[in-house]
Amino acid sequence: MAELEHKIARMIQGQLNSGPNPELIPLMIEYAVGTIDRGIYSFNEFVKHVCSKFGQDVIPYLKSAYEGARQWP
Repeated sequence: MAELEHKIARMIQGQLNSGPNPELIPLMIEYAVGTIDRGIYSFNEFVKHVCSKFGQDVIPYLKSAYEGARQWP
């Protein structure tokens, strides 16, 4: 999970405000799956946790990541 956090943080730091990064979405979904597996089930808790880790720049990805994780097989 730490390697995934590092990848996400690196992608967010290097991102210019040019719209959503399509490479970041699958990483965010994978991170959301791990977060839900660790016991953070509600969307509000998920948002608080992820924003505390990565900051406000991840907000555009949170709904897609959470929904993707909920539908993960």
